[in-house]
Amino acid sequence: MTTRAVSVKTIIRTVLMAGLAFATSISVLHAADGLSIIGTKHDLAHLNQRPSVIATGGGTPMEGTAYNNYLDTCVYCHVPHVTPDATQFNRVLPQDNYAVYSNPAGTMDATINRPGGVSLVCLSCHDGTIAVDAVLTTPSTAWTPSTNHQTMSAGNSSSDCGSCHKPGNKPTHDATASYMTQDLRGDHPISISYSEALLRTPDELRDPLIIAPLRLYNDRVECPTCHDVHNAQYVPFLRIPNAQSVLCLSCHIK
Repeated sequence: MTTRAVSVKTIIRTVLMAGLAFATSISVLHAADGLSIIGTKHDLAHLNQRPSVIATGGGTPMEGTAYNNYLDTCVYCHVPHVTPDATQFNRVLPQDNYAVYSNPAGTMDATINRPGGVSLVCLSCHDGTIAVDAVLTTPSTAWTPSTNHQTMSAGNSSSDCGSCHKPGNKPTHDATASYMTQDLRGDHPISISYSEALLRTPDELRDPLIIAPLRLYNDRVECPTCHDVHNAQYVPFLRIPNAQSVLCLSCHIK
């Protein structure tokens, strides 16, 4: 048995443990890093209060018209009063009607799995099928209801974010890149096994123990592997900058 074979087997044995550790400690790591969702585009409780959306003479144009303002930053994604090491999601999850990557002539390095886990939580807003304020548990305190419940889709109806957030429609920002739809074939594959890909192409992927700050979730590459929803420092919510493909090369050896 070659040294390389032993090394690959050792990596595969450890990657499952590493992925689990990454997933279960994510909240603790965020606290330690001092990262915060406050004031970012993921902070829906704050969006209506930004100076850029306050109309001349006062008032908040989105208030009461776009989505329920729960007056609580975390509740749009997380169930209140849950300990950090047992984070529970508060999102209504979408139906799995996704078009995902095919595997023509066996060219993919890993099995194409259906979207699952934490990726579905991201898609529950970004695929445009569910309103951004659709939560399982609303706050027990007073909050501001809305006449519309908008989805992150490119349509022009009052229930579509794209009715305002589209190219050239100033002063709103263009959010088109965030409207992922349920056709995922144009984006990086998700819910694929890192260890399976590593086994098939050991010379093309890095040791999963050194790809941090990128993270695996139960050995799988998911949306939050590359994106950090709590930190907008690197657009679009990337864990590290991707200048010169640095983020891509954290995993891929090319």
